[in-house]
Amino acid sequence: MDSKSIINSNTSTSSDLSKSKTPSTKIKAASAPIVPSSSVGEVKQQTSAPCYFHSLKENDAPPFQKPGVEPKPKLIIGSIFNEQTVVEMIAAADADKEYGLKKYLAEILVEQKITRNHDLSEKNFLISLLRETIDYAAQRDFDAFKLSVLLTIYLDSHCYFKWYYWQSPIAVWNYFKEIMIRHTIEDRDIVSADRIGGRRIDATSAAGEMEIRPRTVIVRLARRSLRDDLINGARVRRGATTADLNMAGAPRRFYVNERLTKLNRLLFRRARDAGQRAGWKYVWTRHGRILARRGPGDKDSPTGQEVFEPEECYDIITHFHTVYLSNLPLIHILTFGAYRLKLLWPYKPKA
Repeated sequence: MDSKSIINSNTSTSSDLSKSKTPSTKIKAASAPIVPSSSVGEVKQQTSAPCYFHSLKENDAPPFQKPGVEPKPKLIIGSIFNEQTVVEMIAAADADKEYGLKKYLAEILVEQKITRNHDLSEKNFLISLLRETIDYAAQRDFDAFKLSVLLTIYLDSHCYFKWYYWQSPIAVWNYFKEIMIRHTIEDRDIVSADRIGGRRIDATSAAGEMEIRPRTVIVRLARRSLRDDLINGARVRRGATTADLNMAGAPRRFYVNERLTKLNRLLFRRARDAGQRAGWKYVWTRHGRILARRGPGDKDSPTGQEVFEPEECYDIITHFHTVYLSNLPLIHILTFGAYRLKLLWPYKPKA
């Protein structure tokens, strides 16, 4: 059979196919026609740019979306480090001068899910950051509580940076400053402070007249949000005494509450009594309203507490900018990997 007969045979076969199938796709090719697939698979929801750069086959739906709800600055005391973990950290460092601190920090980072054990570049960077921060706190004589809060703030800011691949430096910077503000109260935030009520005297004492209880102190703050932060922060430190404020004399408990009108004080007292009779565990006030909750349930989210002095706050912000924010491009590579590097970042924001 010659080449001419082969061509005629192919031509006749394709013409027969075209007659039998309607409608048809005419293709000038000797091979079989390409039939598009009728079944369209579900497109995966794109949550972050690194996955797209890492595997183009699995991600076909840009633009990229933020992974969930953006974290908001709040009070984070004890969420990662606390006073007990700081004491254990110091004990581990004393037991093994060379590797004790490094091993303990590595275990904390993995245990608290800050990073994964096999992400060696990010883990080693965070260990170096924490060790440098510990030296910084030691030079300023921070106690265990302040050190635990400082380490927690630094790691929480890093988690915020990791939350979204396209996170800009200014977003990280603003988040860190908001966190610091919630852990610092400045003197100029207090507008006025006065005492109210009469003196409570015990005239029957053998030593003479003695003041049983100091008069109530009324403080007016510059902002309503600051008042809320102070009250919520006091709830976290329930059971605090004057010794915690470095005040002389025998330790005595003190309370921080919202000032109510005479009618609201009466209603609050009755609501608290009714809550005790009914077995409700929590009765409190907020913005002049009386609230109650039967059990633990959803906990209140405190948003402010005084931990650092104003001068310490400014110094910490400068330190964070020097050791973390100014090195953010390098931290980006150590966190996400070189194959996920955004070449235009941070000079050109994503449209």
